[in-house]
Amino acid sequence: MKKLSTAIITSVLVIALVGCVKSDREEAASENSLATDKETDVSTKTDNLGASSDDSADMEGINKDACFTYNGKEISVLSDVPNTLEKLGTPNADQSVKSADVAVYGYGDGDLTYNTCMVDGVESPLMISIGSYSKVKTSRNVGIGDSRNDVVAAYGTPNDTVEGFTADSQDLASGEADISNGDTLSGQFIKYEFDGCVLTFEMEDDHVASLTYINKNVEAKIA
Repeated sequence: MKKLSTAIITSVLVIALVGCVKSDREEAASENSLATDKETDVSTKTDNLGASSDDSADMEGINKDACFTYNGKEISVLSDVPNTLEKLGTPNADQSVKSADVAVYGYGDGDLTYNTCMVDGVESPLMISIGSYSKVKTSRNVGIGDSRNDVVAAYGTPNDTVEGFTADSQDLASGEADISNGDTLSGQFIKYEFDGCVLTFEMEDDHVASLTYINKNVEAKIA
């Protein structure tokens, strides 16, 4: 139950941090991306990511910076939920929960958490978080324990750097987490923007403690 609570709190915190640093330009970009998404089905584009043959069909056209390999399968926060769940396999019951509006699927020993939400009656991919004990690497070979210098060498200057904080569960549930109200600073989040995806690295002592992929279009629809 502790793993589940940690996963949910981390997920809510990352979404809150991403949302609070949106600029007008980013919001406009999200709206343009939504309009483009309506016109073009990304699954019909062609761009071989080097995945195994049974992965290639649903991964075509997806930005490789939104992808990573888990247990030999190419995974992306931009891929549809049924395909992703099929690749990830059976989630751990003690790390997973599902309601009418949202779902959290936990895998491994806290290795990976997959968050979905309902958008227009369809279960949609919101976020994938890679935990502190995972050996998963990003498509640019950055993983847990790598240094800030490693991240910057692979991805360049971040689009945003946000101070993290630890809030109690009541604050998180109400959306009123506030550093000035006694919540303590903890770590730092550095954010990179890609086509359709935000990749956020949680840094502790200048090393990657966790990383999160967020589906920009789905996040914009529920914001």
